[in-house]
Amino acid sequence: MFKGKAIGFDHYGEVDVFEERDLIFKLTDKKPILIKVERAALNPIDISIRKGLLANGRPLNRFRVLGNEVQGEVIALDPSVTGFSIGDKVIALVPSGGNAEYLAVAAKNVFKIPNEMPLEIAASYPMVAETAYWALNPYFYELKSGDTLAIIGASGSVGSLVLQFARSKKITIIAVAGKNNSEYVKKLGADMVVDYRDPIAVNEHANQADFVINASLFNSGEDVGVTLVKEGGTLLGLNGVPEKVCNKRVTMKNLDRTKEMTYQKAIPFVLEFYRQHDVEFQIDRSMPLTLEGIKEAHHLFEDKKTSGKIVLENPTIH
Repeated sequence: MFKGKAIGFDHYGEVDVFEERDLIFKLTDKKPILIKVERAALNPIDISIRKGLLANGRPLNRFRVLGNEVQGEVIALDPSVTGFSIGDKVIALVPSGGNAEYLAVAAKNVFKIPNEMPLEIAASYPMVAETAYWALNPYFYELKSGDTLAIIGASGSVGSLVLQFARSKKITIIAVAGKNNSEYVKKLGADMVVDYRDPIAVNEHANQADFVINASLFNSGEDVGVTLVKEGGTLLGLNGVPEKVCNKRVTMKNLDRTKEMTYQKAIPFVLEFYRQHDVEFQIDRSMPLTLEGIKEAHHLFEDKKTSGKIVLENPTIH
């Protein structure tokens, strides 16, 4: 049993709802691994949860600690656990709880970090890589040789990995990104780049994509996706079903998770992909895993002043 600090909130709202509390962390039958949190990543869903956008109007009746992507060190194990040892550096993917000093977690949600992967990358790569993995899954659209794939937000955390996962396929890739990121997405494997701020360039590529993945932050690239997708094509939104009215015969889908879409299927693939390939992955900045650090990180994310993941780092690890 360990006593430690956690940062969370007991009601929804702006960043001032966050507070720090002392909690007790211990092993249970369902969570037989205890991790000392070294780093936690901030993800877009954290903003939505903190604001209550996913609560359907219901008030919060508990202290909610965010953080679903964690890198840390195993410090306690139930004797029934196999495959892990005290001192292992691991990734933990959980529904919540990562913005704390410690985290108790189910063994199925813990993964060893490849030696080739820096720890700050380990804290922020798996969740977006898993999203990119499922976005290319045949459940949504099976890319065939000769198809054209358009990726909106191709320079972002998810979009850049979709691009890198897809580049081995015999397809044409249109990367939609800002002009300042043109060379970056070409380096990742894009066949052509479209500046989403340039309506002429967007219209020049209208009706060309068999499959469009909208990986833009908060689904902001929806209009561009509707323009690029061809008649009979598929538009996949990673943050909700596209709402834009479309006068074409297009299949619109959201990245809905099914029970078959497990971490156990996706994470080994994305970690092995990182180990075997020269993966490009951007972290915007590291900030302290403290009350003020979390508040500032949320502000930066909401104000769109980031160009990649924000990693929250436990100040006690140095």
